[in-house]
Amino acid sequence: MLFHRRNILLSRNHKKVVEYRNYFLPNNFPVLLLSGPKWIISPVPSGTLHFHNCVELGYCHEGSGTLEFGNGKSIHFSAGDVTCIPRNIPHTTYSDRDALSRWSWIFLQPERLFPTSTLYAITATLFRHPPEKYLIPKGDVPRAPFLMEAGIEELSTPESNHHLVKSYLYTLFLEVARYCSVKLEKNDPPNTGGYWQPETGISRIAPVLDYIEENYMNPISVEELAQICHLSLTHFRRTFESVMHISPLYYLNSVRIEKACDFLVNTDANILAIAQMAGFSTPSNFHRQFGRMMRITPSEYRRSMREGKLTADPPNNMEYNGWLEPEADPGQET
Repeated sequence: MLFHRRNILLSRNHKKVVEYRNYFLPNNFPVLLLSGPKWIISPVPSGTLHFHNCVELGYCHEGSGTLEFGNGKSIHFSAGDVTCIPRNIPHTTYSDRDALSRWSWIFLQPERLFPTSTLYAITATLFRHPPEKYLIPKGDVPRAPFLMEAGIEELSTPESNHHLVKSYLYTLFLEVARYCSVKLEKNDPPNTGGYWQPETGISRIAPVLDYIEENYMNPISVEELAQICHLSLTHFRRTFESVMHISPLYYLNSVRIEKACDFLVNTDANILAIAQMAGFSTPSNFHRQFGRMMRITPSEYRRSMREGKLTADPPNNMEYNGWLEPEADPGQET
């Protein structure tokens, strides 16, 4: 799958670069596995942080290293540790030089995977904890490594059992939620959100990303989004585009198209109803935006997906694309 990276400087103080990584998860089962022998993490600390549009579950198979977040916090990890990082949380990972680490990751959207469950509400609360809570040491939750390994193994099979994977992930989220709840009761003061310092770009627009995810089906204006961030319209547009490298309207439409794709495959609603369900005010605008991003009509997309022969490029090939290859070690010879 094609990909490229969009880099922007966070701030003069941090001198870090951030990448937005968009993953278009399959409509029939919104889970993506990245695993295998090539996922050996470089020991060279990256000057780049990244955040993405879905939850990242990680499992360290071997080695050790450091997990770094955008708020300046760093956590040491080792084999058997599990990570559970929500969307819009900037982070990066690098290995210890004498113990290169190998990882597997599962990307998912809990609200789509467990639509009729209260689990999404639990994970939403969980993700308000500080970033330090997103790494679960092996010994603290003994079942977490087992559940991750089981999920990875099942997803790696050619004909994986989705119901089995779903049960592993559901149980894992409950284990993580219980772990974080206990840790908060014992040690921590209330948290204000988990994003990094308020003067940096992603923290200024993070409320908007959450708002769009929760309200995409309703009329949303750019002026409204600016008010949510307590910024002028001009300042908001500039801040949003500096972080995302696309306009707020383009991002809003891309979220709506992703939701529409899900409705097209998993419901029998007609195209007009789906346009309204996804937040488009007119069918003509829906068809125009869908064709622009998917390079196929909604009807053709539905038919091709259900017949298992879709040939159009998914939204990963929009202006901001998914990151699907491990970062190269600058210290290695080629």
